[in-house]
Amino acid sequence: MKSFASAIAVLSSVAFLGLAASAAFAEPHVCTGEGPECVLQCYAQAFADRDSVSLGLLLSPDYIKTEVGGPNQRRLDYAATLKTTVPMFRSPNQRPQLELGKPQAIEAGPLPGTWILRHVPMIFRMVNVADGRPVFEAHKLLTLSVRREVEPPLHYVIVREERRDPGKEQPK
Repeated sequence: MKSFASAIAVLSSVAFLGLAASAAFAEPHVCTGEGPECVLQCYAQAFADRDSVSLGLLLSPDYIKTEVGGPNQRRLDYAATLKTTVPMFRSPNQRPQLELGKPQAIEAGPLPGTWILRHVPMIFRMVNVADGRPVFEAHKLLTLSVRREVEPPLHYVIVREERRDPGKEQPK
């Protein structure tokens, strides 16, 4: 399992590429809420704050995102996810918005200290900064695998993320 220090190293390389959050963003934080579902608020807040450092700390260094269905089926690791997500945070003309609903189920994961959040409704928008109108909107269902990290402070990270179009069956 990769360490917290590995995540910081990747974030530093992203910062070197000029993709990290500016000083205007909130201080980076780890997701220290109560229970694994706290990652939903942390995820949405990282987008609301345009905070690439907090996003990088929320995603585990061994994170994998899989998009299933539709024309854009792909699989991204931690570094690729940050490289594709962070530029949205820096756009002067558009602002990302991420809305996450309650999971249909929260199940114990295969290892101690892990959970699976199933069927989490997600709405992702890119909004025009000038007038607040959405220029892009996508509705997805997420399944998130979450792990509790014991490195101080005790916090939660997202290990796996699967995105599906609504109406597509998500296997258990």
